[in-house]
Amino acid sequence: LKDRKDLTNLKFITIDGATAKDFDDAIYVEQKPDGFHLWVAIADVSHYVKPGRPMDKDAYERGTSTYFPNFVVPMLPEALSNELCSLKPNVIRLSLVAEMKLNFAGELTHSEFYEDYIKSQARVIYGEAQEVVDGNCPEKLKHVQENILKAADLAKILLAKRTREGSLQLEIGETQVVLNDLGEPVDLIRAERVFAHRLIEELMLIANVAVAKYFKKCEIEAIYRIHEPPR
Repeated sequence: LKDRKDLTNLKFITIDGATAKDFDDAIYVEQKPDGFHLWVAIADVSHYVKPGRPMDKDAYERGTSTYFPNFVVPMLPEALSNELCSLKPNVIRLSLVAEMKLNFAGELTHSEFYEDYIKSQARVIYGEAQEVVDGNCPEKLKHVQENILKAADLAKILLAKRTREGSLQLEIGETQVVLNDLGEPVDLIRAERVFAHRLIEELMLIANVAVAKYFKKCEIEAIYRIHEPPR
């Protein structure tokens, strides 16, 4: 924890799917008189995986975590991906934070980035987050209800801003494979997508934009991942 900022007083939460085990991002949002204050924390894998060491070389060979219908082959050992580098609730975890201030038009007015440590206050599932947004907060999430509602308010503003600026809203359905107890596929269903999915997407997008702007300002060489224009 040496030389890291202590953010354990902030009510960070993770929002993921029901079967997720590696919680790599957490959010916390406050509303101020002049806009929103957003923190996006990303698990600090680089603290544990050093360049050129065996774990780094093995991860380089794998290239990515591979997701199957009922299990994951992680890029990193599960002791890291599902434990030390997973932002689980009620335990201290190392992270890198993008701290941002935005006005009510969704425009970035300030951003800074630093190493810190957090203690997530809740592991929230998309469906539970949607219940909160819809006004039916489960009892177990009452202590983070305000955070989820403010995050939803900010996400709606960011989504509206992107739409005004010409962003395409492509709702492409995902297919989910249903397996029986033997691991055999027995059905294909359309995965349900709710606003809570977009909530997380919007906050991750703005964090990426903030980092990209910072890299450009500091003339840091980096790879920008973009999409080709649609046909």
